[in-house]
Amino acid sequence: MTGAAESTGSARCSRSGRRYRDSIVPPTTQLWHRFSSARTTYTRRRKAQFAQQNEQREAARVIKEKLGHRGGGTGCLDRLGPDNRCLP
Repeated sequence: MTGAAESTGSARCSRSGRRYRDSIVPPTTQLWHRFSSARTTYTRRRKAQFAQQNEQREAARVIKEKLGHRGGGTGCLDRLGPDNRCLP
């Protein structure tokens, strides 16, 4: 009788233990999907950040080109004084 009670009790423990273990440590496929999703999210945010930086660089480049054309080239770089200030 003790053998039957032990087997029933151990069966219950193993079933509940398995459910407990599955809720704590996901199976390999679930873990892989979580990792893949996190990696995808990271990559998307990284691409968005670099796209934003490229837009800022392009805007700065356009502004610098306009300033260069308006200023007539190098500006006062040809006429620097001893203290690196522009000469009149």
